[in-house]
Amino acid sequence: MRRLRNRDRKVQFNHEGERQRISDLVASFPSFCAWLLELQPGASEEEIQRIAERLKPILLRQLRKSTQWRQVEAADIMDCQYDVFMFLEKRLREPMEFAVKVLRMGTGYFQVEPPHVKVMHLFRSEPFAIVAHHPDFRPSHRFRASLRDAAAGGEVAATSGVSCGENGRVQIRLAYETLRHEQVATLELLAEEEVSFGYYSGVKTVRHESFDVRIGFVVETARLMARNRAWKERKQKAEIQMEDMSTLPAVQDRSGQEIAEILARKAVSRISPSLRDQLYQHYVDGVSWAAIADRHKTTADNVKKGASRALKKAAEAIVAGEPGAAGGAVERVVKWLHDMLRDMRW
Repeated sequence: MRRLRNRDRKVQFNHEGERQRISDLVASFPSFCAWLLELQPGASEEEIQRIAERLKPILLRQLRKSTQWRQVEAADIMDCQYDVFMFLEKRLREPMEFAVKVLRMGTGYFQVEPPHVKVMHLFRSEPFAIVAHHPDFRPSHRFRASLRDAAAGGEVAATSGVSCGENGRVQIRLAYETLRHEQVATLELLAEEEVSFGYYSGVKTVRHESFDVRIGFVVETARLMARNRAWKERKQKAEIQMEDMSTLPAVQDRSGQEIAEILARKAVSRISPSLRDQLYQHYVDGVSWAAIADRHKTTADNVKKGASRALKKAAEAIVAGEPGAAGGAVERVVKWLHDMLRDMRW
């Protein structure tokens, strides 16, 4: 009887502890929890805990893959999980405004598929805004803004008299229904006083109208943040963890970090603009090789091999300046360049 009572107490304790953890999650991240449960009528708050548990093995695998110099501990997973929830909580509280860097080109550019596509996650069914920026923009400028379907070329939306703010940003307000789910469009800005050239970029909307889309976004965010967490820790220890290339700077101070970034920029600048943009799309923006291949009318294997060869040549140029570099140095520098691409996106 005593054993049964002890077991009952343990079960009750575990149950109360579970309820407390769920209560803490909901209290700490109310917007995130409400957003997840919104599309599951009748779902209880226990679903949040199940999602949290589902993320743990995903974070563990990504940290093990990215963290090669030390053992992944339970505290790492818990910290990373907290970072994911906090990031999503902040994103959900922010207005749906998406900064887009536009390129200056001739006005016939809209006939060509945009080389870079900004993915816009529409978390809520409400109006959103594209905030375009370019060094040329001045507060006195006024534009005609339009969106054209990247595949069909037809105009989806247009508005005239869009002004540039004091901060050099052009805000284009759009209705939620303007673009379909996963529709890719070309943004075109034409200055009212100059029509020989325009400013362009690509955008893609992802509507979070189903639970599957939302949980997929949570999982992908967890993977990216686990990878970024490991990357930042590696960067704090040293830009490259290689004894045989000790002359490459560690980031113990800001000057060392700047030297490392200059070194990486110089190596990547030798890559052709087209290949360089493909690298940014895949390694920074998360665009699949298949999607990139479709835009360039080729196969995923060809795109992947071309990007791999370009990075290898850039790495070989760095290693060539290190006479004492041991075998495998090129591969390690390639991995380092993967990480440094984030600092060089724009």
